[in-house]
This record gives sequence, structure tokens and C-alpha cells, in this order.
Amino acid sequence: MTSINTIDVYAGSDISYSFATLATLTNEAANWFGDVRVVPSGSYPLAERCPLLVLGSARHR
Repeated sequence: MTSINTIDVYAGSDISYSFATLATLTNEAANWFGDVRVVPSGSYPLAERCPLLVLGSARHR
């Protein structure tokens, strides 16, 4: 509960916290890496919400 209660710190705040979409991340990464994959991060509860972005074979510019 302690971790969940930290959300209350943001109540009434003008600040928002957001993430780029998976499509945006993979498209941008593809400009810099030849191998861009998204893989599961495990089998724990809600793991489907936390995939891993795997980057390999950096492109030289």
C-alpha cells in the first residue's frame, strides 16, 4: 500500500506522466538499429504491460 499511496502526491498536480506508444518507440529505434524487437518481460501479473524493447546491430551514421 505504501507504493500505491505515492500516487496521492500527484493529486491536483499540473504535471502529467506519459509514455510514447510502442509503435513510436519501435519506429524511432529502427532509424538507429537494424534489429528492433519487443519481447515479453516475464509471466508475473501485469507482465504484458511491461514488454522489453530489444535493440541490436546499431546502424552507423
